[in-house]
Amino acid sequence: MQRKRGTGHADWHFFTCIVKNRLGADKCIGMYAREEDVFNTIYHQLKDYVNEHYITNSVYKQKIQEYTGQIADLAQCKTTAWINAMEHYEQYVRGEISKEEFRVVQDIANQAKKALIQATEDKVVYEKQYARFHKLLSANSKDIPLSEIVDCIDKVVVDGGGKIMIEWYI
Repeated sequence: MQRKRGTGHADWHFFTCIVKNRLGADKCIGMYAREEDVFNTIYHQLKDYVNEHYITNSVYKQKIQEYTGQIADLAQCKTTAWINAMEHYEQYVRGEISKEEFRVVQDIANQAKKALIQATEDKVVYEKQYARFHKLLSANSKDIPLSEIVDCIDKVVVDGGGKIMIEWYI
């Protein structure tokens, strides 16, 4: 769709399907949506989204503390597992244990490393999710303009009946 100004240099805009203009009236029914209606739909669906996915500051802080504690525990486990793996490697080199025995301990160390990486990534994802939610919350209360949340909108869809739907990146 493309944005156009209302007739007679009116102070309003609308969106219309470009397929009709480019390929002819027989290729498109001429979708049309007023910009004001699109903005109203964005605010309405934004309000619904914020209400459905509301995250309080205290819940956010608690979750971050949980992630931080989990990461600290996993870091300790990883360190212990890698120290154990190095000791088993020395035993393997001296011929005191088999290669299979060493591999079992090495696999445990690798699993501990993967668990730490995953927990760290999960924390980062949650922090980004909260930052995005906080941005949407600010737009919902009109503390920031809609232009600040464009990166949160995947697409705006206007169906054949003129119904407007917003798809969010989250």
